[in-house]
Amino acid sequence: MNKKIVIVVFFIASFFAGFFWGKVVTESKRDLNDTFDMGWDAAKKRLNETGFLQDIDRNIVAKAITGTITSVGQNKFTVKIAPLEPIADPDLDSRIVEIGNNTEIYKIVEKDRQKYRQEIEEFKKNNQELMIGSEFDILKPSMYTQKEATSKELMKNQIVIVRTSEDILNKKQFIAQEIIIKK
Repeated sequence: MNKKIVIVVFFIASFFAGFFWGKVVTESKRDLNDTFDMGWDAAKKRLNETGFLQDIDRNIVAKAITGTITSVGQNKFTVKIAPLEPIADPDLDSRIVEIGNNTEIYKIVEKDRQKYRQEIEEFKKNNQELMIGSEFDILKPSMYTQKEATSKELMKNQIVIVRTSEDILNKKQFIAQEIIIKK
């Protein structure tokens, strides 16, 4: 009788050991992105259930980012941005921007103060009637202008605006259509 109990206990123990071993192996093989996506979906669901961030499920399309350059390489640079979504993947806070053959690069520069004053005076003179009691916002001359630049002018710690033709909401790396160097 003791042999039968030992055999039954052995089979039960083997069954549970095999079950738990299989569970451990399959859990360790899961893709880490799957766990992030599952967590993201659960967070969105919970936020919607509680009433926070009601618009979190809207379809966001991102074709431009603004951030600070953290490193510059050959025909590409890395830019640190603010998250585009409230609970975005932290890995996407840093983007790799490629500079293609058709990428346009501009630098924002301050105009000559005398020229800017002349533009303001001319603007005031030409738009005096429109400025009084107008329902429309009139775009005044800017103190700054865009000047063509090259990729060699991109440096660490500069603030840039990067535009592209594709949706880059969830893309780590993309080709820029236009780069504007702010500082």
